[in-house]
Amino acid sequence: APAGFSINDSTMYHVADLSGKILLQNKISSNTEQINVNDLPAGMYMLRVYSGNMNAKTIKFVKE
Repeated sequence: APAGFSINDSTMYHVADLSGKILLQNKISSNTEQINVNDLPAGMYMLRVYSGNMNAKTIKFVKE
């Protein structure tokens, strides 16, 4: 999880392309959650982590 972000029962993530289309989403169960992006084509993506109160953190990343 991003720094300063606490994990609870309603913490989720989604990975979207730059047009905003959600490609992956799931619940986060630990601070060391691993997200498999092997099936995504090379390109830029946005990872958004959010919890029930909609406290959110967005991180852009590039898959090569």
